[in-house]
Amino acid sequence: MAMVSLLSLVAFALFLFALPWLLRKAKPSRSAATGATTLALGLAFSEFLDPAKKVAVERIEKQTEIGDVSDAKSAGAKPSPEA
Repeated sequence: MAMVSLLSLVAFALFLFALPWLLRKAKPSRSAATGATTLALGLAFSEFLDPAKKVAVERIEKQTEIGDVSDAKSAGAKPSPEA
């Protein structure tokens, strides 16, 4: 998990260093396309670097593990009737 975060951070840093060059090379007629590309790349990197999402995913994984353990303990119990 730490390796993925490190790779994401390095990729994000490279993107930040390349951004001024990309914006200088953009022609005015293509500025909307460049803006859209920049926005898409920013959203992609925010997907990896969002700390709140990371915490939420870890909580879900922990709850799943707890659920798996409790399911294994109650394997001998009768299933509840479905309504």
